[in-house]
Amino acid sequence: MPNAMIKKICFILILVFTFLLLTISFCYVNGVSEYSIARNNLDASDYKGAVTHFARAINWYLPYVSYVNESAENIIKIASMYESQENVAEAKYTYMILRGALYSVRSAYSPGERYLIVCNERIAELSSRKNDGTDAGAVNITKKEERLNFLNEDVGGGFWTVISSLTFILWVTAMLYLIMQIFKNNVVKLNSNAIITILLLTTSYIIWLISLVKT
Repeated sequence: MPNAMIKKICFILILVFTFLLLTISFCYVNGVSEYSIARNNLDASDYKGAVTHFARAINWYLPYVSYVNESAENIIKIASMYESQENVAEAKYTYMILRGALYSVRSAYSPGERYLIVCNERIAELSSRKNDGTDAGAVNITKKEERLNFLNEDVGGGFWTVISSLTFILWVTAMLYLIMQIFKNNVVKLNSNAIITILLLTTSYIIWLISLVKT
């Protein structure tokens, strides 16, 4: 294999690895930071603040990192505390926050499915409690089943989830096109196509990172 070709391959591998490393590092640092803030809020008995930052930590999802599962478990504990206090509104809201955070990081699979099962079950039951007459607090079984079936449906992830997927695809496409140009010309010629590609690459990457925060 010619030395020129080896240099091209090495350059491309370094470029891909650098972007991948930067992305993983960015997600991890922000995830750990949000988890740390949430723990401080929890220690200060600021439960709403804790839930908010635990959910944001989950938004910075990476496979096999501890702060994701620990954040989900802490949110469930807070929701259970609200339930024990008969604070139905806050309990349901807290379960919904966790459910939304988990759905926001879906891709080819849904992480935290066991937590979603708990959220759907508790939301369905809390939404089906009667609040009138002598049966106040009792659960309407029919309503609960209908609500649970609805929650278990695989619905869309919302505007920012779609934006996240589209911008990631655009970023990868622009990156591959730039790599192909490097293979073809040894260097990227600074023409209109190259400028557009670089702008698309940079813009899509920034919007993708923003969408991870918004979801």
